[in-house]
Amino acid sequence: MNTGIRIIAVLLCFVSFGVVCAYGAPPTPSTPTVFTSIDFPGARTTAAEGINRSQTIVGFYSDSANAIHGFTLSNGNYQSLDAPAGMSTAAYGVNDAGTIVGTYINFSQHGFSDLNGTFRTMDFGSILTSTNGVNRSGSMVGFYSNSGSDLQGFLSQGQHFSTLNFPGATRTGPNGISGTGVVVGEYHDSANHIHGFVLQGGTYSTVDYPAALLTIATGINSSRVLVGIYLDAKGVRHGFELQGSVFTTLDFPGASETDVNGIDDLGRIVGDYVDSGGVQHGFWAE
Repeated sequence: MNTGIRIIAVLLCFVSFGVVCAYGAPPTPSTPTVFTSIDFPGARTTAAEGINRSQTIVGFYSDSANAIHGFTLSNGNYQSLDAPAGMSTAAYGVNDAGTIVGTYINFSQHGFSDLNGTFRTMDFGSILTSTNGVNRSGSMVGFYSNSGSDLQGFLSQGQHFSTLNFPGATRTGPNGISGTGVVVGEYHDSANHIHGFVLQGGTYSTVDYPAALLTIATGINSSRVLVGIYLDAKGVRHGFELQGSVFTTLDFPGASETDVNGIDDLGRIVGDYVDSGGVQHGFWAE
C-alpha cells in the first residue's frame, strides 16, 4: 500500500471547507462508478499510480522474488519498466506526452523521468530523491532529502527548481500536479500527524478528511477534482475524492482497504486495493 510519503525502502520492508474551496468552485460531479482490477502478469502484488488521457497507466509490481518493478499498461499491453542498473523501480506518474516519472534504488534512492526510452536520473538530495508527479507541460514534483529525515518537496520546471515546504511542517511530500500547476501532497506537522495539502498561487491549504486519523492528497486534475487516501478511526485505509467542499469515499467493491493514487483530466482514477485474502491488486475506475 502507498503508506505515507513515497519511499521504496518502506514499501520493501478537520477540514476547513472555506480554505479548500479557495482553489476553485465545485466542478460538475464525475465520481467513478465502474472499477476494473489491474494485475501485472505473474506478479505477487500490483499498484496503479498514474493515468493520462490516452489511458496509459503506470505503477509498480512485485515479482515472485519480491523484487519491485515499474510497469506501463496501454491498450491492454503490460510492459515492465526498470531503471538501468536499478535494484528496484516504481513509476508514479505519466503525462499526456508519455513522460513517466518515478523513483528507483541503486544503493541510494533516485528520482527519474522517462520519455520513449530516454531515461534521466533526477537527484536533488544527497540521500534520496523521488519524482512523484508530472503535468502536461512537463512540470514535475516530488521530494528530496539530504539527511534521510529532512524531507522537502520540490517543483522542477525545465531549468528552474523550487523547494516546497508546507509552513511549519517537519516533512513535505508533493505527490501530484495538475495541468494548471496546482500541487497536492502531504505534510507532517510538529506532532508527526499527516495531513494533505493544496498549493495554488503560492498559497498552501490543509486538506483533512473529516474525522480521519491521517489524510494524503495524491492527485488533482485540471477540473480541480482532488483524490487521495485517508485512515478512518479503526485504522482502515480508504480512497477519497474531493470536489469543491464535498468529500466522497472511493473504495474498490469488496476490498478490505483501498488507496486512490491518481486521476486524469477525464476523471478516471487509479489505485490499489487489498482483497479478502490479503492480496494487493491495482485498479482503474471511470
